[in-house]
Amino acid sequence: MNKLPNVIIFDDICDTNLLDKAYEEARQKGTASYPFFNSTDELSDDDSAFAAIKELTWHLWCNKLKEILPEKYAGWEVWHNNMYEGDDLHKHLDVDEKAQKVVTPYLGCVLYLGPNSDIRGGSLNLNVTCWKKKTDAEKKPLIIPFRYNRVVLFKECLHWVAPVRKLEDPKLPRISLSCPLWETPISPIVRDGYHKPSTNFDLD
Repeated sequence: MNKLPNVIIFDDICDTNLLDKAYEEARQKGTASYPFFNSTDELSDDDSAFAAIKELTWHLWCNKLKEILPEKYAGWEVWHNNMYEGDDLHKHLDVDEKAQKVVTPYLGCVLYLGPNSDIRGGSLNLNVTCWKKKTDAEKKPLIIPFRYNRVVLFKECLHWVAPVRKLEDPKLPRISLSCPLWETPISPIVRDGYHKPSTNFDLD
C-alpha cells in the first residue's frame, strides 16, 4: 500500500458494454447500496442492477486492476449515487459503518458510469491534507472532473462531490459507482435512496 501513489486515475479502461449496462441498470433502480461481495461470489443475482454492478466491479478489479490487487483481500463494498442538477455529496470518509471505531478501506475507488455526454460540475474533491502536512496556501482540494469511463483510486481521505450544475440531458443523471477494496469483510448497511455516508468529518 505504501508504494502506491495517493491518487491514481485511469481513463477509458473499462469495457463500455459493461459500463453502459451498469449505468442503465443503476439509472432505472435509483441510488442504492448493496451487500459486500468477493471475487468468488456468483455474478448473477435476482437484482439485475446488483448483477450488473458486480460484473463491472469484477471486470475492473480482477481484470484491469489486477496488478494493484494485494495478495490477500476480502472483497468490495459497492454503491452508486444518482445525481441530478443541483445535487451534491457532503464531506465524508468511506468507513465500516457498523464498526465501533473508524475503519477505512484498503483503497478507495470511484468509477464514473455516465452519462456519456457533457456535464458541468459534479467533480470529485479529495482533501490532500489527509496525506501529509500542508501549508495554509496548499490546502486546496485535489479536484477531479467528471469524465465518462474514468476510474479514480485513492488512499482514503476526506472527499466530497461538488454540485452538479448542468446536465446535457436532465433525465440522464451523473452516476458514480463506488467500489472500495477491503482487506477484511464488512457488513454494509444496505439501502435504497440517497446514499449519505453516516460518518461526517468537518475540514474546518
